[in-house]
Amino acid sequence: MRRSPWKRWSHCLGLSLALLCTTCGGKSGGATAALIACSLLTAGLQSSSLTVGLSQALLDSLQAARGFSADPTVLNDDIKASVNSALKTVGLLNQLEVKAVKSVPNGVSSDDGVRFFEIGGTLAPGVSFASSLLKNLAVQQALTERYGLRGSEAFRFVEDSFRVYSTGRVRADSRLADPSGKQWAYSQTNLTAAQSAAAALPDVKGQVVVAVIDTGVDLDHAALADNIYKVDGQIKGYDFANDDADPDDDQGHGTHCAGIIAAKSVAAEGMVGVGELLAPDKIKIMPVKVLDKKGAGSTDAINKGIRFAMAQGADVISMSLGGGVEFSDLLKSNGTESQILRDAVNAGIIVIVAAGNESCPLGGACNQQTLFVLNQTIKQYTVLPCSYNGTICVGASDPDAKLASYSNYASSFEGIQGVDPALTAPDIQRTSPDIIAPGSAIYSTYTGNTYKSLDGTSMATPYVAGLAALFKLKTQASAYASDGSAQKAFRRILQASALNLVAETDSKKQFVGQVDLAYYMAKLRELNQGIAAGDKPVLSAAPGEEPAASNPAPSVLAALCGGG
Repeated sequence: MRRSPWKRWSHCLGLSLALLCTTCGGKSGGATAALIACSLLTAGLQSSSLTVGLSQALLDSLQAARGFSADPTVLNDDIKASVNSALKTVGLLNQLEVKAVKSVPNGVSSDDGVRFFEIGGTLAPGVSFASSLLKNLAVQQALTERYGLRGSEAFRFVEDSFRVYSTGRVRADSRLADPSGKQWAYSQTNLTAAQSAAAALPDVKGQVVVAVIDTGVDLDHAALADNIYKVDGQIKGYDFANDDADPDDDQGHGTHCAGIIAAKSVAAEGMVGVGELLAPDKIKIMPVKVLDKKGAGSTDAINKGIRFAMAQGADVISMSLGGGVEFSDLLKSNGTESQILRDAVNAGIIVIVAAGNESCPLGGACNQQTLFVLNQTIKQYTVLPCSYNGTICVGASDPDAKLASYSNYASSFEGIQGVDPALTAPDIQRTSPDIIAPGSAIYSTYTGNTYKSLDGTSMATPYVAGLAALFKLKTQASAYASDGSAQKAFRRILQASALNLVAETDSKKQFVGQVDLAYYMAKLRELNQGIAAGDKPVLSAAPGEEPAASNPAPSVLAALCGGG
């Protein structure tokens, strides 16, 4: 039986109030005024976990105390006890206590010191970021003195965790009853030329693995089952939302994204993913679940998912999720340089993320609803993980060759489009997506062996991830040695193949162009074989009847409560 709207919203309000009390100073800071003041911040901050990088000196000392032969669980218990002892020594254990320590190897080194802390405590009045307590100089000094770490820090980095949500919404579109209109993005480009270019480029590896870090993937879907990544017949995936080895999708969003990349055409009502279309049987999906059945999760779970994907051999990571924060708040936390993402990029993985669906200028003023203030402005809107350094961030377009009404967009014409993936300073502010891709009325696989049409930068992101998979499949590392990384080289080719969107009243909405599939493949062939790509085509609306207007940007409350 469906709950009444009032019961659904009142339940959400009570739950959200409880979350706010915990985040904004705990029981000791429960004044209503304090809750109102921090309501905007707590829409993004998730205060029950931290991602921590132990210094090599501290890690060596802890391992030496166990004769370098400790079971990982035992070592993690030692880390927990040591950190809590340091917190107690400086009188902060009531404010911050490590409840558990977990590790997720990334496959690059035996132990690089990265740990995931589950934390509790009241924090302290005026303290919003748990990382600030752990990075406290007195805490670090207590640890370094205990282990005799002269001239060394205890931690390389400490990252707070922020809430994130899936960035796609189901839509109803009568145009999709016509099978010829299901995949309008293909009709908007020269598909024959794209397929010809793909066929002319030899593969440089047997297959490419794309980790879809999302709500999981329907492992039994007829269009996806053959393209799920397996080793010795065993599916390589994990569920970090529920901490188990079953990454099956209980929401639908991740299955939809996976289909855009690698679905096979198996039924009259089906479709085909961009990777499968241009490289049949070569693009495989690694299902990594970090969002729950409501499409909600955290950057802590994302970090675990990224490290798992690295360890299991992912070539590309696709993340159709995000959460909005104030830029100044991010700077007070860990800034825009996430070590976990940087490790993935440095390992040669191409990382693609969504720009978000708030219809806001990235880095500019964004009017958002909160629990207490219906129209509060975030002065410098920042989406995570889109605004972390190293990512390629994707906005969405409509079939009419315009920016989708919900898509976040550029706040400035100054500088380059997006952010150079090589930059690592922790205070770099993103002011635009790197690229735009088809995102509205996107028809793809869904749970229960079905298909649905969704809107969102979530749908644009896997389209670009599919192109990244083709880059990895067709390109030798020597072809982009001058770029310094696969991430930077792919972004260069991607942006070189972007076509201008249709002009709008707000010209910032056309600052970043939409990737064209055929021209992208021509540029990829130019990179690998030296055959000139030729002149850019002109982007035009997809042929046929125009679909209904894309869904408006959801409010924060609707996103939290499942309204709409």
